[in-house]
Amino acid sequence: DDHVGQIKTDPKIAVIELIANASDAGATEVSVQWPLEIGQSMSIADNGTGMTKDEFITRWETLCFDRRKTLGKEVLFPSDVNPKPQRSLFGKSGKGRHAALCFADEYIVDTRKEGRQTVAKVVQLHSSDKPFSVSVIKDVQLGVNSHGTTVSANTTKGLLPENEIIEVIGSKFLIDPSFKISVNGKVVALTAIEGIKTEEVQLTDGRKITIIVVDSEG
Repeated sequence: DDHVGQIKTDPKIAVIELIANASDAGATEVSVQWPLEIGQSMSIADNGTGMTKDEFITRWETLCFDRRKTLGKEVLFPSDVNPKPQRSLFGKSGKGRHAALCFADEYIVDTRKEGRQTVAKVVQLHSSDKPFSVSVIKDVQLGVNSHGTTVSANTTKGLLPENEIIEVIGSKFLIDPSFKISVNGKVVALTAIEGIKTEEVQLTDGRKITIIVVDSEG
């Protein structure tokens, strides 16, 4: 609990962390499948760089994986993303990778990189020495060179209404036009978010610009 902290107890923070991981992985699209009731599956799938089996094991089995020290301070985009967008890095401590524990005591990571697919199960343990276990259940060569990561779980707790999930996602990520997010097949747009204000400003050269202000909860 000390290692994961608030990420495991606050569903809004957990969702933000999972999507921030996709952003840091250079994803341009994220698909969120959000359940309507406890017991159904939730998943967050991205088309980012993905991980090899060795990369996954290193990052998940290191308690305090320092993303910036290991991978640098820049977002790493897949090779087929051109031109590369300008994007700020979210992650630092590595704790966000366990955000799915907010919704269940175990979750699945399905990641693809360099023509290989790795699938692993992560289970929460009630031990101060080892707070979770990681087991690779699949590692295969694919016929296509796809990339991306999907985190999924059968929910047992932490479920929020779909509209609240859309609100929190929109308030944190919609400033990046290179990052498209959908929830249950519906693209998250500014018009779906409460607290949106638009202001028209007259410039000295005669042009007008529209400023969009998002009133986020923080």
